[in-house]
Amino acid sequence: MAAGERHLDRMHSRFVEWHRKAQPLTEAYTEGLGMKRCLWWLRWLPRLLIVEPGAADPQLAGCRCIPCHDDHIDLVKPPNREHDVYAGVVKFVRAALESVPHSAPARLAGGVSQPNSNPSVIRSLIIDIIREEGLLPPRS
Repeated sequence: MAAGERHLDRMHSRFVEWHRKAQPLTEAYTEGLGMKRCLWWLRWLPRLLIVEPGAADPQLAGCRCIPCHDDHIDLVKPPNREHDVYAGVVKFVRAALESVPHSAPARLAGGVSQPNSNPSVIRSLIIDIIREEGLLPPRS
């Protein structure tokens, strides 16, 4: 097992548990191209998929998995705003925001009600979960 897999598995389990309760719209992208080997003496080896398509599917009810003809880097960090993944994520986020009434509070982790439009609350919750998994030092 790779060093971070245990943490990723626990974070995924927590996400699946939250997803079951909150039932948010969900979309996933899967890489279709392997990464090029950077070192010249390894370039003859086949390209390497960082996340296999089966592992990229979060297996969540209602989650749409979109296969892409991109490598891992272009998938997680699209090179420009015209890129299919960038455009797809923007379209998904807009549709998700439009589907939520502006006055309705979002039920976030731990059952805490917070306004939907407050990204700092969501960011703080994500950082707290990452800290709990031991991937960041505890707050001092």
